[in-house]
Amino acid sequence: MKRFLAWFAVSFLPLVVVAAVAKGENLLINGAFNTEQTDLPVFWNASSAQQVSCRRGGGPKGQKAAIVLHADGRVPGVVSMRQQGLVLVAGETYKLSAWIKTKGFKSGHAGLVIHNNGWTSATGFNELPADSDWTLMEKTFKLFPSSNKEYGVAMYAASLTGEMHFADLKLEAISEAALKGSSSQASLVAAPRLVPIRPLLSRIPLSNPKLTFRLYGTLPEKPEAYECVVTVGGNRIPQQTLAIKEGKVVASLAGLPVGAYALEAVLRQRGAEEAITEASYPVRIVDLPVIDRSNIRPLNNLVATVLDQPLA
Repeated sequence: MKRFLAWFAVSFLPLVVVAAVAKGENLLINGAFNTEQTDLPVFWNASSAQQVSCRRGGGPKGQKAAIVLHADGRVPGVVSMRQQGLVLVAGETYKLSAWIKTKGFKSGHAGLVIHNNGWTSATGFNELPADSDWTLMEKTFKLFPSSNKEYGVAMYAASLTGEMHFADLKLEAISEAALKGSSSQASLVAAPRLVPIRPLLSRIPLSNPKLTFRLYGTLPEKPEAYECVVTVGGNRIPQQTLAIKEGKVVASLAGLPVGAYALEAVLRQRGAEEAITEASYPVRIVDLPVIDRSNIRPLNNLVATVLDQPLA
């Protein structure tokens, strides 16, 4: 096992220490949404294959692939497409750009943003019209802090009606310190890591306290040869040793009351003690209100009857 760990460290060391990026380099992996033989672009996480689709040649002038978030307003929750694990420099200057198009779009909270760990701060494009043709949107900004120096990019919409189209996403380092301190995503593709993908770390519902991780990177053996150990600070619930199934790990946080906690996830070979990679995350259990939708009757894509009875 020690020989394996030594080989692993030497093999991946050049990948994880590369920091400097070139001017104009896209810090996102596969911002062009190339799919090859997959339905959705690799290195991106979709909330649902039913509400997220990729249209080859569906972008501006039919020359770029497009990601489409679409729903009829009847599906509760957030529709999203995300990429996480961006290592950036707080306080430095970056530029986010994308082609965006909308069709019959309506949402209480939506857009394309870059956010910090836990999504407590974000910036990007949130004010989108109901209907618009392809428009290039660009924003240059000073980056806000993140607790673990990692950030994510998200296309998202809550209680979505209509369609949101995105193409050719780019995140570029602008200032000198950003160029020197940011990590190229391309250099991190092969480094193994566990990334929480849903729900939001700061909004894990008390009614369904589960946290899903996805395993990224390259390992010498199949994912089934490894396991994930999840521990919640203070041992508020028993430590969990979880199998990796289809590249994902689902941790149950049942038994935790509403509040904030520190969660640690360790990846290791099955039955071994040495960690291949480990990370800690601040998580929060929240008691979300339950909305009774049984009496809501949609009239069309924009209007629904919420109350149909005499008022006293």
